[in-house]
Amino acid sequence: MYNRLLKFLILLGVLSYFLPAQLCAQDRYFVQFVFHGNSDYTGAHIDSTLKASNEIYMSRTDFNTKNYLAICSSTQAADFITAYFTEIGFDVDCLNSGIHGQDLIEPIDPKKCGFQQYSEEEK
Repeated sequence: MYNRLLKFLILLGVLSYFLPAQLCAQDRYFVQFVFHGNSDYTGAHIDSTLKASNEIYMSRTDFNTKNYLAICSSTQAADFITAYFTEIGFDVDCLNSGIHGQDLIEPIDPKKCGFQQYSEEEK
């Protein structure tokens, strides 16, 4: 009995060492962009609405920097997020998306995205 358990543990150790993590893990995607416009929705409301989807793992809406970032399960979920922002009254620009953990995520400067002028309500 002890011999079988030892063989099983050795086999399990060897397999876990040689199996690449990519085979076991599902790719996660990110989407980030700058948003502009006026809406009655708060960042907390937007984040909680989007995170209610099983495909969106993390959602962060920052009204101070006008940056949005989400980690999601597919590129279709990323498309859904940008469509949602448009639906609630925001323009989306400087879109950046990719595979989480592989592609670069950096804050985006709204002034470099053509949003030079802000209304008093947006400041």
